Amino acid sequence: AGDTMCVRWPAKNHAKETGVNGVFINMPPAPTLKDPESQADLMKMTIAKLPYENCTHIKGDTDFTPCGGCFEIPKDRTPGDYLIQWRWELNDNEWYTSCWDVTVTASDGTVPVKILGASTSLFAQLAED
Repeated sequence: AGDTMCVRWPAKNHAKETGVNGVFINMPPAPTLKDPESQADLMKMTIAKLPYENCTHIKGDTDFTPCGGCFEIPKDRTPGDYLIQWRWELNDNEWYTSCWDVTVTASDGTVPVKILGASTSLFAQLAED
């Protein structure tokens, strides 16, 4: 709890557009083994809002240009397994979503963070760049 987590996503030709809505980072307030009952419930658990257009432009490439941002895991989260959701609203009520599980440990810094490896996803490749 209290650590900073960074996420990346490809621009998908939207990095230079104005008026695109932001990225919502949603996380339940307590560890859980099941997903929230509804998306509306999860949207009430927003812990950060990131600008979608936060990108490092690759000359001539507006599709795979890496974008991203960082957010803090709230300090009040108790140790346990949590769902984190990345949710982007392109237009009104047009959503793109991804999620992952994260294990929150005590905030004393004694437990090292495991590094994911051997991923073939574009997102993992962008994060390594």
